[in-house]
Amino acid sequence: MCEAFAGACAAAPEISRRALALLGEPVADPFWRVAREGVLERLSDVSCVQTSAGQLRKPGEVLLRGSGPLRRASELLPGELVNLSCGRSLCDAGDAGEERLLRRLGAETFSARHFAQCLAYQGGAWPRGWVAATWAEDVPSGRRIAALYNLLGFIMRPGDESSEAQTSELLLQLPSLPLFPLLSKGQSERPCAKLEEGPIFLGICSALTETWQLALGESGALRLLPPAVSSGLDSLGAQLLASLGVEAPSRAQLAEAALQRLLRLQPGAEAAPLAFSCWAALAVLRDLWAEPETEKEIRGLAAVRQALVSLGSCGSLEEAKKLMAGQGLGALLLAPAEKLQPPPTLRCPSVLGHLRQLPSDLVERIEAFLGLSAARPSPNLQTWPLAEGQDGQQRKLEALRWEAFFVDCLGAQPRRPADWRQERASPDLVFSLGQELGSDGPRSLWVSLLDEKAVPDAVFRYAVGRLEHSADRAWLAELPARATLKLRELFLNGLYLDLPQLGAAGRGAELQKRLAALGARARLDVEGLSAALQALLRGQCRSASHFARLYLNIDTLETTGAAGAAHGEDVEAALRECIFDPAVKEPMRADDCVWELPKNEVLTKCCHLTVLSDIYASFGDVQMKRYFERRGVPGQPHTAECYLRMRSNLMNAAEEFGKAWRRAEGNPEMAMVPLPSMAQPGGKISATDFLDQIWDALIFIYKGMSTLEGQERQALRPFSPVEAILVPLPGAGSMLEVARFHDGALFRRISVCESFWEVAPDLADSVAALWALSGFFPPELRPLFVECFGVREVVDAAALREGIQARINHGKRGGQSRGSGGFGFVAGDGRGRMVNELGLPEELLRALGGDTVTEADALAAAEEALASLRRRGRGGHSGSSDDEALAGATRGRKSAANRWSAPPAWGACAFVAAQQRRRRHSTAAAAAAVEQSAPPEIFRKDYQEPSCWIREARLTVRIFEQRTEVRSRLRLERAERSGEGLALDGEELRLKRVVLAGLELKDGEDYNVTGEKLVISTVALDAADAVEEDIWLETEVEIKPEENTQLSGLYYSGSMYCSQMEAQGFRRFTYYLDRPDVMSKFTSVRIEADEDRCPILLSNGNRIATGKLPEGRHFAEWSDPFAKPCYLFALVAGDLASIQDKFVTASGREVHLEVFAAREDKDQLWHAMRSLQHAMRWDEERFGLEYDLDIYNIVAVRDFNMGAMENKSLNVFNTSLTLAREDTATDDDYESIEGVIGHEYFHNWTGNRVTCRDWFQLTLKEGLTVYRDQEFSSDMGSRARKRIEDVRFLRSYQFPEDSGPMAHPIRPERCAARFLAATVYGKGAEVIRMYETLLGRDGFRKGMDLYFQRHDGTAVTCDDFRAAMQDANGRDLSQFERWYSQAGTPVLKAADTWDPEQGIYTLTLKQSVPATADDSGTLPMPIPVRLGLLDRATGKELVPDTVLELLEEEHSFELPVAGEEKPVPSLLRGFSAPVQLQYDYSDKDLALLAAFDTDSFNRWESMQRLGTKAVLDALAVSC
Repeated sequence: MCEAFAGACAAAPEISRRALALLGEPVADPFWRVAREGVLERLSDVSCVQTSAGQLRKPGEVLLRGSGPLRRASELLPGELVNLSCGRSLCDAGDAGEERLLRRLGAETFSARHFAQCLAYQGGAWPRGWVAATWAEDVPSGRRIAALYNLLGFIMRPGDESSEAQTSELLLQLPSLPLFPLLSKGQSERPCAKLEEGPIFLGICSALTETWQLALGESGALRLLPPAVSSGLDSLGAQLLASLGVEAPSRAQLAEAALQRLLRLQPGAEAAPLAFSCWAALAVLRDLWAEPETEKEIRGLAAVRQALVSLGSCGSLEEAKKLMAGQGLGALLLAPAEKLQPPPTLRCPSVLGHLRQLPSDLVERIEAFLGLSAARPSPNLQTWPLAEGQDGQQRKLEALRWEAFFVDCLGAQPRRPADWRQERASPDLVFSLGQELGSDGPRSLWVSLLDEKAVPDAVFRYAVGRLEHSADRAWLAELPARATLKLRELFLNGLYLDLPQLGAAGRGAELQKRLAALGARARLDVEGLSAALQALLRGQCRSASHFARLYLNIDTLETTGAAGAAHGEDVEAALRECIFDPAVKEPMRADDCVWELPKNEVLTKCCHLTVLSDIYASFGDVQMKRYFERRGVPGQPHTAECYLRMRSNLMNAAEEFGKAWRRAEGNPEMAMVPLPSMAQPGGKISATDFLDQIWDALIFIYKGMSTLEGQERQALRPFSPVEAILVPLPGAGSMLEVARFHDGALFRRISVCESFWEVAPDLADSVAALWALSGFFPPELRPLFVECFGVREVVDAAALREGIQARINHGKRGGQSRGSGGFGFVAGDGRGRMVNELGLPEELLRALGGDTVTEADALAAAEEALASLRRRGRGGHSGSSDDEALAGATRGRKSAANRWSAPPAWGACAFVAAQQRRRRHSTAAAAAAVEQSAPPEIFRKDYQEPSCWIREARLTVRIFEQRTEVRSRLRLERAERSGEGLALDGEELRLKRVVLAGLELKDGEDYNVTGEKLVISTVALDAADAVEEDIWLETEVEIKPEENTQLSGLYYSGSMYCSQMEAQGFRRFTYYLDRPDVMSKFTSVRIEADEDRCPILLSNGNRIATGKLPEGRHFAEWSDPFAKPCYLFALVAGDLASIQDKFVTASGREVHLEVFAAREDKDQLWHAMRSLQHAMRWDEERFGLEYDLDIYNIVAVRDFNMGAMENKSLNVFNTSLTLAREDTATDDDYESIEGVIGHEYFHNWTGNRVTCRDWFQLTLKEGLTVYRDQEFSSDMGSRARKRIEDVRFLRSYQFPEDSGPMAHPIRPERCAARFLAATVYGKGAEVIRMYETLLGRDGFRKGMDLYFQRHDGTAVTCDDFRAAMQDANGRDLSQFERWYSQAGTPVLKAADTWDPEQGIYTLTLKQSVPATADDSGTLPMPIPVRLGLLDRATGKELVPDTVLELLEEEHSFELPVAGEEKPVPSLLRGFSAPVQLQYDYSDKDLALLAAFDTDSFNRWESMQRLGTKAVLDALAVSC
């Protein structure tokens, strides 16, 4: 029966499906139990179990799903996968009994082992496993994989011991199973990994930016579970992954992943990788760099160091630390190699987070069109990857983080637009950054930097460092912050950034300092305004409105009592010394000012005080007056000293008026009066205005004196009874009539003892009444004269007689009698004023006979004067008689007079007559002297060598107060011409001794001092020549530098002794052959001086010795091994400060560099130092010229009569061309300083090592050196801009010189006056440039090399330079000599034709040289014409740069051109010759050249011509 049932089940599927159900549960019936068991034995081989897929399988071929988490796992997996991986099909048991029955028949329950087999299976539809296949389907599959992890976690939880073995086995298998999908970018490849292949991470490090970690995961550098998976995990799933080590990455692991990604770059890959994954890796490192380190956990750079050690890049943490400290990480990441390399030369694209906002290709096109392309391209990093969706401020902060990381951590170069080696900032960057720094909004850079969450400390420190860097600060301060105001000008214009967030400590305090350094402030306060005033003064601002604005702000703060009004005594003291007067260079102190004076020009100019109301009243009279009163400025003069000085200046002006009046022969319209002034340049005033104002000025002074009280009033009291009271001379009512009557004299000084306020009634009708002070001055001045000065109040006849007799007796008893007439010095005067009884001026005394003049002589002169007056119709007052005139003469005898006193009428006439006689005599003598002393013209052709050469010079200079001794020893070598003496040049020298060949020479026998020559006789020279082979001439002279006001030779300026020897200053220093062809080696220059007064002692060459001397003196000895003319000698001694640096030459020598200036100017020297270093390096690279000494010094001098001087190794500069500071100097200042310092340094070879034979050859050194400094400035900045600037100068200044009355060639043939600098220097440089145009840069360099090879250490001519250029290049340049010998600007006319059939373009050039004032010739010049041809339709260049050489007056050049239309010529590119070009360009031609020409200068020239034509056309229409 059992076999029959089994057979039925096998034959009929319907029976088999129900077989197990039919069998049912076991029963108690023994028979059925036995039968049932038999059937079961037969069913184990019968397909009687229906699977979940509906198929029938044998019981041993199925897997029961079971219950619990494993059932859910079986439901999660596809049945086919289970069948293939486990060899069994899943089935669902109907109930527990059926399940037990199936297990008895061989079925198994789905277990952890089966689960593991399913997960490990790879084949069929699951070639990489079920997890990988599921992950590859779609994004929602992440939830299914998360469910898988959750189930595995549930299964692995501690529980039934019977299943623990299987779960443990499963747990051990999990790392080797491909169960872990990895985050990847895109849908094409979604990998799945095994845990045993490497760490896999769950989630991200919450302390770092999520975006970059996810990006690192997407790139594969970080094996990261996708967020879609991790987000679906429950606690059991997370615990499972944690037990497997799948957790959030630590900082060290992130760093290791980032480093691995970057280190996989192959050597030779781009320095700035474009792959976003590399940026992500760098971003992770950036976030770690910005994170502060702690001792509790590994974070920040500590994590990076640990990662370097883990990867084997560093052997230890200490090595990794050194690597990071030296910014070596950048070399490791961006320039991978077997060994670490120095940091890469990469430049950041942003400045404080601000990027170029215009597309780079558009910017490049604009710059190319304007000729502003960067001078030196350099590798740049691509623009930082910034997250999308951020606002502008967030993106700037993100860029700032990148910038800080690359500079501070990886060693990239910060972008510095102020650095000439880097590209300039685009206009949009300048504007954007300027507006950002000038903003005080809630999202401004300043506020953002205060946010410690948004800006980490490392980024903040970087930003502060940029703001603190001198070059950056100088550039940032110049940015346009608001409207037309630069950042540094905000506070100077009363504007401040309203940033209350900036506190007094921490970041706020730091930013406060940086703002102040940039010239801006975060609040309006007196202290800051004081600093702004000082900045304006340092910057030489000459606008009173700027100062007034600041003064008003201070007054407003002080008046309102605002918070910023409080300030200390030091600030108040500074304010008192920050008073600005546009007419005075230095700032004024409160003691030097007064608020107001009457509107009287004479009084204002004669006052030694600055009148502030004239400057500032228009800005607010009340408020400005209140401000200055707080600073201690009086409303009007308030001291005795002030009024006395004003009166003294007024009298000086009156004396100058008299001189001017007499020079103009009494014509007030022709006389101009110079006004003395101690506060302002006095200027001149017309005689008419002077006379209208002088009396009012004197009255004001006396009235001011009358208001003084106490000690000031006491100080007015005269210390002698002969102190004078000023009264006007008699006249007809006006000062003009007084001047006419007394030949320019206006006042008489009457001594106090002879003065009286009024006369008694008995003298009312006498002459004495005319001199009563009450007749001149208002009544309110009576107390001043009577009570203060001690003037007698009333005088009667007895008192007058007594006084007159006393004066006569006093004059006759004078201690130093000058003759029987009673002339002498007044005893007790104390000032040596000469007084004479007749009231006659010294000039008249000398005209009448000087010391022997008697009273009778004077009276006789009076009678002659009266006769003269009658003849001339100017006989005194109307109706006066001879007796009255003589009475006036007698009255004049009774009054003491000084140099301001004027004689009465007779005295004036006699004085005029004497003056006229002397004037006639002196005029004739002067004419004869001029005729005899007119210097002869000197001609170049008359050059002769000196009779002796000076081959060596040794000097000892001993500096004392008020005198300097100069001892010289000169080794002479007699020239071939014999029989001549030696004439040495010398001016204003006190000769003390002359020694020749060891024997002291005698004056008048062996030598003579004739005029400005020291002449050594031929006999003495012959005798010395016979005794010794080397003739040594020794001289000792004494000079007075303190009295040298010519600033030529050795002079004293400020706190230093300084020399200027070019062109003929050495002759004012000692006797010498003062000419440029005498080149000597100054082997020893010993300088001795007081160490306190002159701690610095400098001269040419290298310092070879220093030491102490007795009496607090010291010495320094210098030696220059190279021969030089004496005009290159230099000496500086004084109390100076300096900055020092070094320069390593191309051959490896180290040169010590030092720049000196006054101590207060030390902080303004660094740009000069950098400019010198740039020039030294440039000269090596461009011309192969290396500096030849061990020391190079520069000294900045305020009182220097030239811009700069190229003395060998000791350049002397005017401070205006040396000093620069970021907060005061402009871009032009910086460029000018760099160019001039380069110019003087370049003279070391072109001017010093090789110099000019005579001054006619001046262009040899100056024209060549100007060309070199032009090239230097072009390479340092914009070549196009520099060329345009030079041509504009040439056209504006040199072309007019060439057509003017003083025209001469660049090498003049004769010298009667000064050479024209624009011609010798500017046009000379253009001639040098033409050599380079004709020969090419390489050919020009060959010529320069030959020039130095032939002539080093000699004095040569322009012909020698031309010969070197000619010989080095094998070209005939003989016609080029005409540029040196002919003046004038050639006119170059161009005309062209076009042959379309032959494709030939013909250009005809015709030149004409105009005749000039010097008649130097009009022969054709050799003219190099650089040109190109452009396609008329497209602007494409058809013929590139070509140089045509025009040698004849007219020549035609044929050029083959491929094209259909006549091309447009671009003529005279780069202004290749100093000529005036004439060519008939149409407007379309000019527009095409402006748009497409490849030559920057011609683009600019075309735009200029178009613009000029447009303006002229508009004017023509309007007219």
